Amino acid sequence: MRATTRLGRRLVALAAVAALAASFGSPAATAASAPIHLGSVAPGGRLDATPIFAPGPSGHWQYTFDITGRGSVLRVGVDMSQRDTCFAYTLTDPSGVQVNPAWQDWPYVCTGVDTGQSFDTEVSAWRPAQGRWTVTVDALNVDDLAFRLRVVLEQKAREPKELLPNLVPWTPWEFGFVAPASDHPGTANDTQNTPGDPTVACHPEDEPGAIDCLRFSAGVYNTGAGPMYIQFLGDDAYQHVYSRDSTPGYYVDNEAKGRFTSTWAGSGEWHPFHEHRHLSDFVLYELLAVDDIDAGAMTAVGTGDKHGYCTFSQQVRDWGLGSQDHQYSSYAATGDFCRDFMTLERGWGDIYRWQRPGQYVTYESIAEPDGTMPAGLYVLRSTVDPLDNIRETDETDNTGYALLRVVDGGGPGLDSVIECEQGLGDSPWDPAKVVIDDRLEWAKVAANPGYTPPSCD
Repeated sequence: MRATTRLGRRLVALAAVAALAASFGSPAATAASAPIHLGSVAPGGRLDATPIFAPGPSGHWQYTFDITGRGSVLRVGVDMSQRDTCFAYTLTDPSGVQVNPAWQDWPYVCTGVDTGQSFDTEVSAWRPAQGRWTVTVDALNVDDLAFRLRVVLEQKAREPKELLPNLVPWTPWEFGFVAPASDHPGTANDTQNTPGDPTVACHPEDEPGAIDCLRFSAGVYNTGAGPMYIQFLGDDAYQHVYSRDSTPGYYVDNEAKGRFTSTWAGSGEWHPFHEHRHLSDFVLYELLAVDDIDAGAMTAVGTGDKHGYCTFSQQVRDWGLGSQDHQYSSYAATGDFCRDFMTLERGWGDIYRWQRPGQYVTYESIAEPDGTMPAGLYVLRSTVDPLDNIRETDETDNTGYALLRVVDGGGPGLDSVIECEQGLGDSPWDPAKVVIDDRLEWAKVAANPGYTPPSCD
């Protein structure tokens, strides 16, 4: 589950990770590939490793690179195609000293143990030494995993005085008609939330009364100048907007010293299956049937019951950009995550996958007699902060869409969905729309170099 002590559980789970690693053998004992030298990086530059497909269950990769100038911050990130995997990830400086992540006792990315949940992770080093650095990635238990690595050497940048967030939707994806098999799908651990009966789309326990569910994954990104930090005080939520200080990219000191402005940001609600608080009225899901593809005429046919989130930085917004806050840099030094506060760092996103309770829209109003969804074109629209409770740098980019085609498979459990287009805007016919590429196409190509996206024609 997305538990209230999610980061704390990462720390105490280290012993469990070590035990798991032992069960698969020491990483050093796995077959090792030759070291991959990425080249040299100067301040303001970056290096990108070729994506790797790892069928599993274990493996070892080593990368080296040279720093040739005096940068402000070195950032080494790993992007994964799955978040239910487990591998060790270390960064070593030219003198042989290992640089740990911000959470010093957690040198592992273990998304299949306890509550990991991250697609991406990053290690940072302040004022990094010049010379040769080494990165190792040791797979402990993976199954058809694709990953890629990047190195960014930042120069010091000037921040605006007021560090407002900016929320944009992670547009809907991973469509289907199958509910999870788990007895407790409130858990965010993907390995415990595998598909269930192909004829059951709405989970009978966690979604009582729901029928005719189109399930999907979706989320939110923060593209602003600072984190979205929300404090829960009882049933009220307050946004803390930080001010620029001498520790750019880190905000624990801002929170502790009161260097922020606080404004009411809506209500907090207790989620019984996730077992923590969500920020209410944070997201709106709408399903529309396409009546005329040439004119862009649509009819609203369904909505979703999910409206609240507790956000968590688990994927980089733009892998090619390389500029974002340090992961978990705005976690409060005191209090319980998702009970007392929630946050989403600048440049990071949070995803609720199709298995989670409420991740659906109903098509009950148009369902066929056998409960299936009529074949045809639809738009699923996702709007973040629909009531404008959150102060942002831009209030005009909160809506995104997915154009999809439902294909008749001949009966319940046999239909399929093709994703035709994703973008920011109200629909594919929005003149100001911004089309978004498949964020995991790089992983699909790494697994199959001949991969071509499915067609909606």
